[in-house]
Amino acid sequence: HKDRRRVGRSLRIGLVAAALLCVSSISVYAVGVKLLPMLAENIGFFENAPSRQQVDNPAQAPRGEHGSQQMVEVFNTAVGTSVENSGITLTLDNVSMDIAGVDAFFTVQGQQVIEKLIAENDYMPLWDVLGSGTFFDAKLNGLDMQYAAQSNDWYQTEDGALKVMVHFLMPQLPEGEQLNLQISSSLLMKQEGNWSFDVALDGASVRSGGKVGEAGTHALPKEVDEAVGEINMDLDLAYLAFGPRGGVMMTNNNYWEQQAENGVPLYSGYDHSTPDRFMITDSTGKVLFVTNSMAYSYDEDDRFIADLTLPDPAATSVTLTPMKWMGYEHTENLTFTTQQLKEGVKIPCGPESGYYIKDFVQEGSSFRWELEPYGYGPNTLELIPNDAEMITMTNGHSGLISSVVDPRTGTYSCRLDYYVATPEEVASIQEWSVPVGGYQPDHAHAITIPLSDLPAER
Repeated sequence: HKDRRRVGRSLRIGLVAAALLCVSSISVYAVGVKLLPMLAENIGFFENAPSRQQVDNPAQAPRGEHGSQQMVEVFNTAVGTSVENSGITLTLDNVSMDIAGVDAFFTVQGQQVIEKLIAENDYMPLWDVLGSGTFFDAKLNGLDMQYAAQSNDWYQTEDGALKVMVHFLMPQLPEGEQLNLQISSSLLMKQEGNWSFDVALDGASVRSGGKVGEAGTHALPKEVDEAVGEINMDLDLAYLAFGPRGGVMMTNNNYWEQQAENGVPLYSGYDHSTPDRFMITDSTGKVLFVTNSMAYSYDEDDRFIADLTLPDPAATSVTLTPMKWMGYEHTENLTFTTQQLKEGVKIPCGPESGYYIKDFVQEGSSFRWELEPYGYGPNTLELIPNDAEMITMTNGHSGLISSVVDPRTGTYSCRLDYYVATPEEVASIQEWSVPVGGYQPDHAHAITIPLSDLPAER
């Protein structure tokens, strides 16, 4: 993708830079086979996983807390089919799917490949090494689904295998009695090959309990950027849906570039509002959080798609309140001590919105913490250590900041892994900064979208 930076109004969206590679399918179902329904079943990825507190090596436990495990396990189907290629056996254990998205759970086996990948590393964290060089693609009835790498998770089991969870967002309502889901990869752990699964799912079961909002365009005031002038901020809603596991929102957006005199793009961005530009509440007053907001090319058009947390079961509508960019003069940097973070702090990012920092701990040469949103939680929050000249660096780099987000709760599980700094150096870090602010709710232009229950199917 091109560099699609939104000028002066970015919420620091994490764009997934991944090549989604399609490969030929190895079918695991045949015509006439009973369609797989969504049922309440245990998922091995969760059932056998130790907590982060139980292991010394962070690669041996999932990075996320996965507070929505129960929501996923009550709506999934067991598959249990394996494909071997290039020295790797990939097993599709379970699929959990509703009208908002899909989670697929795999087991990766291939001791020699895994050991080679680990041996090639010199200073990167082991958990990051085990997840590197791996990409997945998914299609539903031939339609591309959006790969959401920030919600993927993995860990290494005692026997050396990997347990992997991958997440995809649904771009439109899945229709039909039979839903043909194809999940594939042509690159696993830096090994090229063909791993592909075709699963026939019961459409009525997937749509069960779903709610949808009507697509359409809603006028909103333009924004004025000092560098590029007026920007169209209308909401062009393409898809809004909620299933038993979570929600999804997709918008139509137009990519633009403003040329410099030499023909090189000076500024670029999107017009029309993206999902993360709204504070979303349902008709009961419950706040919905936006995660995984990212650019998405669909039918050769530019769009943004995002996960939403669930509304109250009694909700009949959702209200989208625009968050207006007020300018950099309305931003500030907050500072916190390491001790404050360990005790737990509330970080306000705007009016009645922000994050709680919880479970902040140092583990050797690393820090980890949880970000729990409240009110209008921006798409993410940067917690920056003031570590200049305090830690040892390698190749001009200090460490890796990463996070995995639970799309059904909006909670981010974050890590800062220093590459070569000693635990003593890391312990000397005593101050952190957080950039916040810049946005205000525009209640006068709030948009209410009624929600309709999907009709019951037999």
